[in-house]
Amino acid sequence: MRALLELFIVYWMYGGFAWLTNAFGADGWRLRLTLLGGMAAFFVVSLAVPRAFASDALAFGVAYAALTAVHLAGFLLASRGATFRAMIRLGATNVIAAALILAAAGLPDSARWTLWLTAALVQWTPALAGVAGSFDIGVEHFAERHGLMIIIVLGESIVSVAQAAQHLSLTGPLIAGTLCGLAAAAAMWWCYFGGDDEAGATALSRAPARARAIRALVGYDLSHVLMMAGVVAAAAGARLSLPVLTHATTRAAAVLIAVGPAVYLCGLATFRATLKHGALPGPVAAAVLTIATVPIGTYLGAAQQFLGVAIILTTLIVAERRATSADER
Repeated sequence: MRALLELFIVYWMYGGFAWLTNAFGADGWRLRLTLLGGMAAFFVVSLAVPRAFASDALAFGVAYAALTAVHLAGFLLASRGATFRAMIRLGATNVIAAALILAAAGLPDSARWTLWLTAALVQWTPALAGVAGSFDIGVEHFAERHGLMIIIVLGESIVSVAQAAQHLSLTGPLIAGTLCGLAAAAAMWWCYFGGDDEAGATALSRAPARARAIRALVGYDLSHVLMMAGVVAAAAGARLSLPVLTHATTRAAAVLIAVGPAVYLCGLATFRATLKHGALPGPVAAAVLTIATVPIGTYLGAAQQFLGVAIILTTLIVAERRATSADER
């Protein structure tokens, strides 16, 4: 749960810089210095992430506050008119959220959770309430940046499992288990990059100008963080199932392996619903079926459960591809 909360907090500022470069690019020395400053702050944030709730809480809080300040300065230096006024309101909530995270560094663990959760709500709520509507969206750049994050998180999830297993002997069950996990990750990748990424960008470009920003916020920022959270949860389930992925795993691991892809599919459904493209019944039905795979993990093993998830997602991909082909005839 800590990893998911950290994901929401860190991804908010990644999205913030995506919106900044989307609106103003990287031309001019001021914007370039802003991006370099943001890169430096992001680097320290990433170093502190593994222990952001423990020994590196203060380092994370200071780096995140610096990241927030750099982002706000970049927008205020480059923007004018309605965008400037909207950023004043949104920037104020970002500063409050950063202050809450910084203050949490000196508190006990239970209070730290409360402040982090409050910070996430402070960040997302005003934007969803309509403040984001004052920003212009360059569709191609925006869609590309968010799609890249899905690729990165999928790749990093595979790497994290490999790192956790690197001290283990390379046995047949370990190879089989990791390949089944890879099949599930590949199926999640295909669900999005099999056409949804391009269809979503096209739908966003056709949206009315006034509705484009809020659709970008919900359809890209919110839905993509849900998809990434799903990938992180599935990877956590795989790590908990080591060293033998082909044996019955714990209920906690089986739930993570099932719920992760389900959350990913719910994010995909949110993406489609917000941008008004694609069908919703398929991802929703597949999400329900993936949750039903929990007994496979607890009675057979994580590998078998990942294989079941891969089969469910592949069936969804094939069914939707056939439906699309039938409609085109």
